[in-house]
Amino acid sequence: MMSRQAYFYRVPPQELHRRNHLQAEPAKTRALQTVVDMKDTKISSLERNIRNLEDEVQVLKTSGLLHPDERHDELKQVEVYKSHSKFMKTKEKALSPCVSSIRTASTFHLPPQQPWITEQAEIEQLKQELNRKESEMQALQTKLETLTNQNSDCKQHIEVLKESLSAKEQRANTLQTELSSGVVMSGAGAAQVDALRVRLEEKEQLLTKKTKQLQDLNDEKSTLTGEIRDMKDMLDVKERKVNVLQKKVSEFSGCL
Repeated sequence: MMSRQAYFYRVPPQELHRRNHLQAEPAKTRALQTVVDMKDTKISSLERNIRNLEDEVQVLKTSGLLHPDERHDELKQVEVYKSHSKFMKTKEKALSPCVSSIRTASTFHLPPQQPWITEQAEIEQLKQELNRKESEMQALQTKLETLTNQNSDCKQHIEVLKESLSAKEQRANTLQTELSSGVVMSGAGAAQVDALRVRLEEKEQLLTKKTKQLQDLNDEKSTLTGEIRDMKDMLDVKERKVNVLQKKVSEFSGCL
């Protein structure tokens, strides 16, 4: 009877160690699970950013607005996001065995990590990209203002040509009326009428040319306006990405 009672109350040391560990480690288990969840969120965010950047690069390639150097920079940025996404997935795989072992045996070893370093590098890269886009947008704005001034000058010149053409037409009509009314005109008068007609045709050709130039300037102005609008949209997207990354850096810093 004594032997059976002793056997009933004997607990293996491994079981005692496991029970003590289970009671001491719930906070660490929750902390590790929180870190894993944050890694999953970060990976999803990076994958969305990669898809957005790939879509932007594809749109710019299709529209022909992206310079080869700019394409290289955009592709380089996409590669950075992809590399970081792979890095985060590797970290998640490395943490997964730890989570499984904690759930079964509650053994916990949290490796030291400094994710804000990579985040800070991405923020700096995005800031540089924003500065470059702002410089390009400023250059386009200056070009647009120049074209606007040229457009205004062309309009004024066309108005002057129209007034001159109207005066020439009136004079030609007057001479033609006098000729039709039987007014005797000398050879010099007929030559003057012919000269006026030639000059009138020249003025019409010049007016047509200026009108075409004005139309071309208006088309170029519309194109530049669209490019500036696209640049502003891209800048807004980049700024939102910077804000998201800065917020994540703050969250990582607060957690770690």
